Amino acid sequence: TDGNRLAWAEAPCEGALVYERRRVLPLPAVVALRALTERDSHVTLGLTATDVVAEQDGRILAVPLLDTVFPDYAAVLPTGAAIHVIADREALLAALAHVRAVGDSTIRVTVTAEGLTLWCRNFSVAEATATVPAEVDGLVAAEAATSLTVGLSAGFLADALATIRADRVRFGLNGVLAPIAVTGVGDASVLVILMPVRRTLARLPAPPEAP
Repeated sequence: TDGNRLAWAEAPCEGALVYERRRVLPLPAVVALRALTERDSHVTLGLTATDVVAEQDGRILAVPLLDTVFPDYAAVLPTGAAIHVIADREALLAALAHVRAVGDSTIRVTVTAEGLTLWCRNFSVAEATATVPAEVDGLVAAEAATSLTVGLSAGFLADALATIRADRVRFGLNGVLAPIAVTGVGDASVLVILMPVRRTLARLPAPPEAP
C-alpha cells in the first residue's frame, strides 16, 4: 500500500513454510523478486530470521527484512459492496488506453445500468470518452439514481487491471468517495483497493451527455 491504493495477492507454493513473525519486505526488493518471476525459470524462496533468499539457476538473491510492523491493512478492506460491476478486462484496458491519450492523470468513471463510461479532458488539447458494456447490480438501490460517478487515477486503474489475470473484472463500490474493491471474476487470488480521487470530481466539468 502507498496510502492511495492497496494490493493483496496469494499464490500456492511447494513445500512447508513456517514463519511465525510478520516482517516487511522493502519495495526495491519486491521489484527485484518480481523481475525473477518474469523469467522463464523456476524460483526457490527461503526465509531466515533476517532475510528472504531467492535462488534461480544457481544465482542467489538475499534481501534483508525490515524489523517493523506492517500497517493493519485488513482494517481498510471493504467488508461488502452495495454496487457490483462486472466487465471484460481487455475491453476496459482498451477503453482506458483511449482516454489516457488526452490525459494520463485522473479520469471520471460513470456507472450506469448499461455499463461503464470512462472520460478524461485535457483543457489544452481535447477530451475523450469510451464506454464498456458491463453487468451492473445494486446501482438504483444504493444511490437512488440512475448513475454513479467516481474520480480515479488513470495509472492506478491501469496497474490494477494489469495485475489481475482473469478475463473479467469485478468492481465493488459503496459510493462516490468510498474505497473500490477490484478483483477477478472466479479468481480471488488478487485483490486491489483503489481510493477515489476527490479533486477530480471538483475540478473537471461534467462529461457531455450522449446524443
